[in-house]
Amino acid sequence: MKARGVDVVDCSSGGISGSATGGASPRGLGFQVPYAERVRNDVGMASMAVGIILEAQQAEAILQNGQATSSRSAGSPVQSNIAQHWAHDLGINRKFEDWTPRIWMVARERIRTIEGFATPTGAVKRHA
Repeated sequence: MKARGVDVVDCSSGGISGSATGGASPRGLGFQVPYAERVRNDVGMASMAVGIILEAQQAEAILQNGQATSSRSAGSPVQSNIAQHWAHDLGINRKFEDWTPRIWMVARERIRTIEGFATPTGAVKRHA
């Protein structure tokens, strides 16, 4: 594949449920990450990990552990601009400086709303 110009292999078994999934792995957070790790280590190519990657910290751990060269949130609840959201969660672009103006305004308002109802760990606050 390298000789044919492939830069990165997106490592997925074909889905997360039912007969569409080619792998026999039990489903759980990051369940397809071992495929990306094997491609990266055994084949020596850049690999992208998928498979229920839902949070920035989870994606960052995959990269820091050398399991893949990139990761993405495929099939997660509709989350446009996931890279910007994850960067914000990891302390990058805390003031939305790299976001387009429209996205920045929506994200800023969403975060203000969330901060009123949830702690940093996501536990819901009860307002009297």
